[in-house]
Amino acid sequence: MTRSPPPIQRRRFLTAASATGLAGLAGCTALIDNGDQEQTTPQTETQDGLQADSPEQIVESYLEVVSTAQQRRSELRHSAVSETFSLGEITTTVIEEELSASEISERTYLDSEEVEEILTDAETAVVEAEIEITRGNETVNERAEWLVATDDGEWRLVEQGSVGSYSAGEGDSASETEADPEPDPEMPDAVHEYMIDNDVQLYDGSLADMTGTESVTIAVGGGSQGLAFDPPVVRVDPGTEVVWEWTGEGGAHNVVSTEAPEDFSSEDVIAEAGHTWSQTFEQTGTYFYYCQPHQALGMHGAILVE
Repeated sequence: MTRSPPPIQRRRFLTAASATGLAGLAGCTALIDNGDQEQTTPQTETQDGLQADSPEQIVESYLEVVSTAQQRRSELRHSAVSETFSLGEITTTVIEEELSASEISERTYLDSEEVEEILTDAETAVVEAEIEITRGNETVNERAEWLVATDDGEWRLVEQGSVGSYSAGEGDSASETEADPEPDPEMPDAVHEYMIDNDVQLYDGSLADMTGTESVTIAVGGGSQGLAFDPPVVRVDPGTEVVWEWTGEGGAHNVVSTEAPEDFSSEDVIAEAGHTWSQTFEQTGTYFYYCQPHQALGMHGAILVE
């Protein structure tokens, strides 16, 4: 189904799928029981043992699961292709409460029936988390927001989105991150908004015009951290074959459409350098896509078929 990005009222959330967001950073969607940890005060726990008696606590518990799963996953992988991400210090704060149906609709991709179900006898809140993420010798502080809700005192995650990131020590607020890039005059507004809203790696406002060629190649795992599609925005003619080629950097990646005239997916999450996957685009339109494991870290792209 074709769906264009909604107008940007405030930074909207990204859809939280089973292998996306910070769960995708861990590359594992299974919930791991942490109920054997020592408790100093009575806590509400979910059936999986996660503490969930406050908005902040369900987010912290979720990130604990991500951190544990990531550590265990790394131990199981060959050192040559292992994920090297680790989560450090985490700070959570409730920044909004009792969102209205219109606010949720404007900031998410949830349909009206899903919004009504969430708001039926439910409290809602937005939790902002600052997460220290280390990859190799580099540490960044990632800011993310979670929409959470409860109708029985036990909080649940609804949606999660990336707010931005900055290198450790550069500042203490998101306002100190770099200004948004100026878009190319031929860049569609919807594409620029999507790139900015998702903090897309390597996006500098430019549009790679590759019309007139039968086949183009996009690097998977570009940039200094290996967490980008390079180039992130490409324009091609109808009938052009787009080949994604894995660099072997940044861990395991895949290619999945999110808003497009036609759905496409490379399916498997691959870390091997030199791996390729291709798609021929016959129908005109804008095809947004992302890497499931690194969606929250800005690994998105767009194909403009004109």
